[in-house]
Amino acid sequence: RAAAFRCVAALIAGSFAQEVSLEIPDDGFYSGEKSSVPFPSIPMLAAKDVWRDFARVLMDDVSGDDERVAVLHRGASSALLAAARVDALGIAEAFDFNPSHETDGTMWHGTFAVLRRTKFVGYGSTDAAAAASNVAALLGVMVVAGVTSFDVKLAASALYDCLRNASRTLRSGGGGAAARAASRCAEALATVLQAHSHGDEDVFPSHGVAAMCAEILANAVGPSASPECIKASVGACLLTSTVFRSKSTSERAIDGAFEHVGASILQSLLVLWHFRLLGNSTQQRSVPTMSIIISATRNVLAHDVSAKAAACEWGLVSSLVQTTVAAVRRSMSPDGSFKSVPTAMDVYVASSAMRATRRDALAAAMEFGLDADGKELPSTVALGSLTCLRHMMYSFPTSTSDDAWLEEIVNEIRENAVDSGIVDMFRTTWPYATLDQTVMYELLSLVVNFVAKCPNSKRAITAVGAGEDGEQPKSFAQRLMDHAFDSKHAPGSSSLCLTLKALSSLATVEGPARYWLIRSSFVDDVALTLAHALTKVRAYDSDANDVPRARWMTTVTACVRALCNVASFGDGQRAVLRANAGTHVFELCLEVVAAAADPNDDARRETFLLMHNLAFHPDAKSHYAANEVAIDCLVQGVRDEDLQCASASCGALFALTRNGQRVVALLRERGRDRALRAASKSHAAKTPNDPRSEHWSRCLRGILLVLSANEKVDAYDGALR
Repeated sequence: RAAAFRCVAALIAGSFAQEVSLEIPDDGFYSGEKSSVPFPSIPMLAAKDVWRDFARVLMDDVSGDDERVAVLHRGASSALLAAARVDALGIAEAFDFNPSHETDGTMWHGTFAVLRRTKFVGYGSTDAAAAASNVAALLGVMVVAGVTSFDVKLAASALYDCLRNASRTLRSGGGGAAARAASRCAEALATVLQAHSHGDEDVFPSHGVAAMCAEILANAVGPSASPECIKASVGACLLTSTVFRSKSTSERAIDGAFEHVGASILQSLLVLWHFRLLGNSTQQRSVPTMSIIISATRNVLAHDVSAKAAACEWGLVSSLVQTTVAAVRRSMSPDGSFKSVPTAMDVYVASSAMRATRRDALAAAMEFGLDADGKELPSTVALGSLTCLRHMMYSFPTSTSDDAWLEEIVNEIRENAVDSGIVDMFRTTWPYATLDQTVMYELLSLVVNFVAKCPNSKRAITAVGAGEDGEQPKSFAQRLMDHAFDSKHAPGSSSLCLTLKALSSLATVEGPARYWLIRSSFVDDVALTLAHALTKVRAYDSDANDVPRARWMTTVTACVRALCNVASFGDGQRAVLRANAGTHVFELCLEVVAAAADPNDDARRETFLLMHNLAFHPDAKSHYAANEVAIDCLVQGVRDEDLQCASASCGALFALTRNGQRVVALLRERGRDRALRAASKSHAAKTPNDPRSEHWSRCLRGILLVLSANEKVDAYDGALR
């Protein structure tokens, strides 16, 4: 029976592998034309009773000799897996029938039981491990095909149990069968999590998964690791990339694992990266693709503190900087140009032409970025180093107790980057990045994370470097300004948004970089860009959901956010208030609020926050008093449904009413004071525990108190007269 099962699996797999499209001449109406016909077909797939019998083997043949059961399960699962790869939905129907009509009426419980019963040590363990590998792959195929007839939570729980048993076996020196089963279970579990998780909420509690991934990866990179064990790292890398996709999911994966599990995973991933680039032919064929390795490495570096600390201690920052510079220089032709070298976008376009299912340009460029010898292109190596550096400098939100430690580690990483010559690397990579949109995105994202909250990083990019080709020496920040305002960008360009974000962040920390930005033409150029984008937005109907309008609104949001960052201190507020864009900045703010059709639009939130920041400058009261429409906008903003907009509006009005008699007088005119009192009664805070709600309530009470005090003073003065 087992031999017959394997024969069926071989026939199905062989027929599918050899299935080709034949050009058949048409002798009918379209005489002389040819039709593409797939051949040969597989009639066996239509025999549902056959596949139900195979599924029944997994569910019913569970008693007797362990080796007998393992051999039968291995054969039946291999046949089902081969058929599911051809027609997953059709094979899934075979599991939706149970003659005993127990439980939910399906035979999927038999597949789950195979995973839970698997023993990786002892009599029949090899066949049992192979059966578990086939069942795990079968569940993964079904999930990808969109089959919904089985309980996803039960499937994930069974895969988790099998993965735990396999990882324990590997810890005690298990062989290739256990490693293969662990890899298949990890890959299937990653597929289930990606397909059925909602945001940061996993379909099942993934506690301790990081420890299992660490054990599989450590077994794969050990000194005596076999090629099968190295191949088993594919599933562990995919599962690591999935469970470390956010801070909350990584915390659940680390919960219950050994200490510094993230550093252990990072060490194994770096060894796999070394095998991929510099290993022998056997190692290069066995390790995962570069896209899988980089995806797991960057996610661990982004969301695990121990991995960040280990990378800083091991000198990974300097190594990645040097790797990027070396890769870019490999791309140079003898005359210093890059035009003859394939870029990441070239690879992405080629992979799209080959109908590769890759929506992410970075993933496609890294997976298909190989030369004729199978070696990674320089663009692939540069992308991997840049994205890992970017995620290493990412500072995720943490609890109060861990925030100081995380910031200390991330700032130390930035300091090491400065000492390693990362700014020179920026200058070296810049000409190459201008030819490649994918490299440009990663480079600018790295710059944004590099300059965040670090005065030394901000000072480094504003320092004047050596000129090139007879050009006048300029800082890298000046190069960014030239790219932002002297180059033509598409609507909603990500490079423009990232450049504005990087430059405006120079104003967020006290230091020389802040005043370099104020002395430059940055504020005026941003205001002009904002005015131009609003002109384009006006050309579209506000009720229409046009893609071009949404793209221009992305540019508007980036410009307003940049002005808001600059207006975070006194001199910056003065520069924004005096910005020369053909119209006053308040006029631009009012136009943005009017153009943002969605109440939850980021542009509206950033605009109200900008008006809030400007209200704290001493000269702002006269500007607001001269523009009553801006006062009306803030009064309307107090009653806004969005709590962030309402809180910013209340804070701005409260700042303006302090020693601002002209503003107070305006608030008492045209029913503005009545609108504020009505807001205090009807627009109650919906989230009382939110700090923004408390800020809104306190500021509104302060505004009403000021208005009431002025009314009493006026009444007293009238009585004296």
